[in-house]
Amino acid sequence: MKFEEKHRPKTLDEIIFVDAYVERIVKETAANKRHKHLILHGPRGAGKSETANLIMKGRYAEEDVNIAKCAVHASALEDKSLDILTGNWNYQRAFGMLHGCLIIEEVDQLKPGMQQTLRAIVDEHTFGIIICTTNNLHRIDQPLQDRCRCLEFTYPTVDQWLPRAKAILDTNGIFLTEVQTQLLLKGFEGSGRKMMDWLEDTILDFTSDKSEFDQLLEARTRS
Repeated sequence: MKFEEKHRPKTLDEIIFVDAYVERIVKETAANKRHKHLILHGPRGAGKSETANLIMKGRYAEEDVNIAKCAVHASALEDKSLDILTGNWNYQRAFGMLHGCLIIEEVDQLKPGMQQTLRAIVDEHTFGIIICTTNNLHRIDQPLQDRCRCLEFTYPTVDQWLPRAKAILDTNGIFLTEVQTQLLLKGFEGSGRKMMDWLEDTILDFTSDKSEFDQLLEARTRS
């Protein structure tokens, strides 16, 4: 199994939320306490897609719904009907869900005309919600944005990454103190995907030559 797949977050508690308000809205939506459309926006690798999938998983925790059928990339809808949206909602409602739900990845890739059609659909059909992701909020139809709650995702700081990174290292048999883990992450900036690469490199370096790994920590202590 690929390293990134092995350590993919299994619950929303494993997602690092920079903003407490965003965390609250996400978790309440996952718990079926909120039913407003969402647009998760921010840079690549900030956790938008992972969060969208876990919201869906939370909403259907008690139902036998195939989550894989509940997500579509906007590019796959190019020049096609948006009937998939209402069809998907009805499929889920057949399992007893009050509100159907569909994830649209990179929703900004829908042409303006299709974005307007999407807006009309969500106006007409109140029994479903959409969770959209995008790296380019400015490319989304403003009236469509107005019908959604727009939640901004940003990259966590090293301090915010610390517990998650330490847990991944522990799982791989590398037991560092928090201070050592902080030293290990010193200088890191970037996305969750880059963090997975960083940790995978660290684990492989530690496994191949622990003495060199210790020297690395010592060097960072002095710098």
